Amino acid sequence: MAMMPISQMTGVRPLLYGDTCSRTGIKVVDAALFPLGSLEARILHTPGHTKESICIYIGNALFSGDTLFAGKVGGTGNEGQALEEYESLHHKIMILPEETIVYPGHDYGVSPVSSLCAERDTNPFLLQGDFDAFLHLKQHWAGYKKAYGIA
Repeated sequence: MAMMPISQMTGVRPLLYGDTCSRTGIKVVDAALFPLGSLEARILHTPGHTKESICIYIGNALFSGDTLFAGKVGGTGNEGQALEEYESLHHKIMILPEETIVYPGHDYGVSPVSSLCAERDTNPFLLQGDFDAFLHLKQHWAGYKKAYGIA
């Protein structure tokens, strides 16, 4: 079966960071709240993987895109992006309740779903004590994966 674009299925164009929703008039920016039935979807601007990266927090679920995976984090192209990602992880994501369930944008981690508690306790990037250690791990990730048998 062929995949149909979301816009054809719903009649609504997907929103990107900085866009304004034509139905609500709400702009997709950090801390914006979008109504979702009896819940609200809160936008977390989490630059790092890209300048426009966002996560969406709904109830006790975090849809983390390419910012946080189970057991790893999103790729970055340079030290500046790595610093943005480090700050996004520590100042936007890891301050959420630890029981928050993490749904990454795709299955590039050790499992398709996780929790902030599990990530805090096991994710090698989140276990680093400071940005320099975080950056060092990013720069040597291939060797780390080989040493620890990570696919």
